[in-house]
Amino acid sequence: MEYTIINENIAVGKDGTVSVVKVGETVCVLKQFKKTKSAKRIQKEAEFQGKACELGVAPQVFHVDLDNKQIFMQGLDKTLLEVAKNRVPACLLKSEMEAIETICRTLDTNEILHNDGNCRNVMVDNGKIYLIDYGFAKKIDSKVLSKTNEPNIKFTLAMMKRSFRQNGIKAWL
Repeated sequence: MEYTIINENIAVGKDGTVSVVKVGETVCVLKQFKKTKSAKRIQKEAEFQGKACELGVAPQVFHVDLDNKQIFMQGLDKTLLEVAKNRVPACLLKSEMEAIETICRTLDTNEILHNDGNCRNVMVDNGKIYLIDYGFAKKIDSKVLSKTNEPNIKFTLAMMKRSFRQNGIKAWL
């Protein structure tokens, strides 16, 4: 797929990089994976994100290029962490915490364990909150359910709360 880079490497993670690109007239986000990431894992990530998008809690996947190890997806405004850090005091609003909890419950109900509670995976776009990065996601099965019937609330949300606090954000006090 041909594209023009608008803003390269806006995020760099253990799996690769994220850039803002233009494909035709559409501005989107390109997640470029490292060469070591398997095509099977990239496909699974795109599938989980696609299902979460259908539920209204993740950005839309436009295109998956397994040969070049890329996912093209809907761009979102900014991380909730950025929004919260611009407040005095730095905090999450009650409505934002409730939205995150609702997303976790929605994923639980639809058998998707997000499994990566990094606060940088919570994005805001036009006032709506989304959860991104489904690289560690897996289907909620009987083994997961043997530990809890709300795995995203118990695991993902717990990690997220800690992550926000470690970044100086008052939340869930």
